[in-house]
Amino acid sequence: MVAATKPYKKVLKGKIMATHFSGEVVSTNGFTGDITGDVTGDVTGQVFGNVTEYTSSGAIALTDSFATFNTTSGSAAMTLADGTEGQFLGLSFTTDGGDLVITPANFANGTSITFADANDCASLAFDGTNWHIISNVGGTIA
Repeated sequence: MVAATKPYKKVLKGKIMATHFSGEVVSTNGFTGDITGDVTGDVTGQVFGNVTEYTSSGAIALTDSFATFNTTSGSAAMTLADGTEGQFLGLSFTTDGGDLVITPANFANGTSITFADANDCASLAFDGTNWHIISNVGGTIA
């Protein structure tokens, strides 16, 4: 364990485990890999989550920040569990081989979103209780 209460200027390699960081955490070369746990405060720079392509019915992973859907094998139905307050999720219907129906567990705007044409897309945000549509291009809300 590294107690990160004072500046630590040594180059660290491998897995770094700490119970708590307070104050500014800076890397001159960036951070690569997973950061697990809650991050509170300002984050500057680029932050990317998982991008996943789905080709059959199932559940959208809550670790995705962007999900694409390819229904070349026919229509598909996806579920979306409740997220974490402040979470954003992008959805894009890339290949149309049949309609795609996405049903969030709790959805402020209705009960489902249906994408019928390639390039239909939507952005959602979770408020701690419901998913909300931030933008919608081509999707039908039911």
